[in-house]
Amino acid sequence: HAGSWYDSSPSKLNQQLSEFLEAADAERDTTGAGGSDGGSSSVPSSPMGTPRGIIAPHAGYSYSGPAAAYAYLALRDALSPSSTTSTDEHNTSPP
Repeated sequence: HAGSWYDSSPSKLNQQLSEFLEAADAERDTTGAGGSDGGSSSVPSSPMGTPRGIIAPHAGYSYSGPAAAYAYLALRDALSPSSTTSTDEHNTSPP
């Protein structure tokens, strides 16, 4: 539905989505509610734990874009290399 629910110009759409993500990221930085460091605020970085997936609103980016940006940032943080768990198990022989 290009031109009705979201901008039909790829460059304008990219700019709009980037602005939503930047605004959500900036707000999380000021409230301490995001990123892998958890910030200095009493607001938890992820109140429900680490997301395994997201359900993000998508009905008209001008309406749902800011809320969807938080969902995508939470998923990005969960998938970032700094949040991956590694083990020291290197045994390749069968049990």
